[in-house]
Amino acid sequence: MSKKSLSKSLIYLISANIMSVMISGVILLIFPKIFSIAEFGMWQFYMLLNMYFSYAAFGLADGVYVRYSEKQNFDKLKYIGFHFWLIMILDIFLIIGLILNTDISKVKIMMLASISCILVAPKSIIVYHLQSMGKTTETSMYIIIEKLLFVFLLSIIYMTNISVTISNIIYADLLSKLVTIVCLVIKNPKNFTFKFNNNFDLFKEIIENFKTGIPLVLIGTSTLFIIGIFRFAIEKKWGIESFSKASIMINFSSFLMIFISSISLIFFPLLRNININSISYRYNKISKIVFFLMLLVLLIYYPIYMLVQYLLPNYSDGLIFLPILLIITILDGKIIILNTNLLKVLRKEKKIFIYNVYLILLTISIYLIILYFISEVFYVFILMMIVILIKYLLLEYEVRKILGYQKILVNIFFDEFLYIILILSLMYFTDSIINSLTLFVFVICIYSLINKGVIRDLKYFKDNR
Repeated sequence: MSKKSLSKSLIYLISANIMSVMISGVILLIFPKIFSIAEFGMWQFYMLLNMYFSYAAFGLADGVYVRYSEKQNFDKLKYIGFHFWLIMILDIFLIIGLILNTDISKVKIMMLASISCILVAPKSIIVYHLQSMGKTTETSMYIIIEKLLFVFLLSIIYMTNISVTISNIIYADLLSKLVTIVCLVIKNPKNFTFKFNNNFDLFKEIIENFKTGIPLVLIGTSTLFIIGIFRFAIEKKWGIESFSKASIMINFSSFLMIFISSISLIFFPLLRNININSISYRYNKISKIVFFLMLLVLLIYYPIYMLVQYLLPNYSDGLIFLPILLIITILDGKIIILNTNLLKVLRKEKKIFIYNVYLILLTISIYLIILYFISEVFYVFILMMIVILIKYLLLEYEVRKILGYQKILVNIFFDEFLYIILILSLMYFTDSIINSLTLFVFVICIYSLINKGVIRDLKYFKDNR
């Protein structure tokens, strides 16, 4: 790919992501003012189901993306069409099972989310395939078309006599997804057809793509799954209004995670290009830099706090959860940027996968505990933070053990957790938001002075490539 093509692809990709975040942000500010807390909760429940259903390709799309982008597997691209229809059939069976076991009050939302699943999950395999072929500009255009069409349909609903209801907004979302997949079919018809043969090659390919893709999906989405399970627990025990107040704060932190994920794309090649023998020496410095960046991200707490207080007063009860969510963002941000990337560089993906499986099983166990023993939503967020903290400690311990560090847990505690404890104290126990902000900036300045040599070393990473 030429530099010009690469630049064009990056511009489209960044534009598509910025547009998605901006539209989601505007919705997060406008919808709570239009709808009641319960109605907005149903929209967020629909979006939560959408998030889970977007991974209902069962790892096949990720397996195809990784395996078929390799030159030696180009001849297997003929199987793309079969994978598309297989995912759609599997999703239909999954959806029927879910609807039959859904509470009657949520059947309509579940059915609408299920339609979205049928439109989104199979499409992912075609989008991944196009990306593996270097057609990032084309896939970004589909995202832009879908988002612009959704905004256009919302405008029509608002300006005409059509009633502004959650159902009509979901219909607009589904129509924009349908138009996108129709455009994909028209533009790439060969990817939706296949010739069935009687040998076992096709079935071997499906099994190989499952084996490759499922661990990748779990590695990339484990935190979303963990937080999602806690959100379902809140909705199940405390109802849609508590779910709505909790979810709006989770969505604010999710925007930060999108930004952090984009940073991780920069750090992976940086880590990969460092000489393997110098990683141990460099790791501690990079770790401090990443943590410093995460501290800066925490400053977003203050504008969010004031925004919710003045624009969304009905949701101000949820602000008590925000500091915990931002600490989760710090921990998971470091996991995404540094721990996961470094373990991939060291070819330890299996370790990441095993830890994530254990943590998801732990979260499911905690889900049952919440339903029967937890009396306040606040404690659910504490448990959520503890699970992400365990994940962070496991991966950080694994990395430092591989790199030969001594007194690992002591180092982790003094490197970061003293600051995290201080931050939580500032956010919860300071008598005013101005005092809290002043002290918070002071902590960042002290951290910068203590670690100024480390932060200055950022420009020297290229020396050990």
